Amino acid sequence: QTNTTENESGYYLSIPLIIENRVEAIIISKRDSTLFDPIELTMINTFANHAKLALYNANIMYELNTEIKIRKTAQQELMEQLEFEQVISEISSQFVLEQDLNSSIDFALKNICRKLKAYSTILIQVLPNKNRIQISHSIPQNDEQKKNALREIYNLKFQYFDNWIINAKLGKKIELSADDELTKKDIKLLTKFSAKHLFAFPIKIKNEISGFLVACYNTTNINWSEKNNNLLSITSDILSNALEN
Repeated sequence: QTNTTENESGYYLSIPLIIENRVEAIIISKRDSTLFDPIELTMINTFANHAKLALYNANIMYELNTEIKIRKTAQQELMEQLEFEQVISEISSQFVLEQDLNSSIDFALKNICRKLKAYSTILIQVLPNKNRIQISHSIPQNDEQKKNALREIYNLKFQYFDNWIINAKLGKKIELSADDELTKKDIKLLTKFSAKHLFAFPIKIKNEISGFLVACYNTTNINWSEKNNNLLSITSDILSNALEN
């Protein structure tokens, strides 16, 4: 409906743009002294009709784009979930089919390293006498620089991981970042791991913490997700069962 009103400053013409029984906008035109003539009214109404059609199309496009984004997000989440399940399935199957435990451990570490886009993944085990530790890692054989840096971990005593053990027993997340305020012991751990950021999950044998599965990054800008937590947690459980049996 077109409405014309008059006040001290002139004449006003208002045209509501109604789309699907809802006022989406209002076009207001002003004349200082005289009323709008028929030609002007026709032009304004024609413009209003075009504007209403444009708004209608814009609303449809917005709804379509929103629906496309929702479907793309759902598809991406489904793909990530399928990839996650595939990695877990491959790691589990490897321990069932492969008789060599060390080969299965290497397979698991390389796969989660690739999936997590980590610098390296490391399995730390306590030897029975608890005077030294043993490690397995995802570093390629031809990467001597990384392997040399990793040898520093062999010199660590398991007492360096006391805080990790306490946090693991309390169910707390184990995470170290060079951007945070750290203890001297934690700073040394980051240095030994040649990492700027790391996440660790406990390895349990007979309900006792006997090591850690560690994902190392050479940057503090980490896009970490709950799926990454789940991947490390489930893999640490798989490794724990394999080492115990």
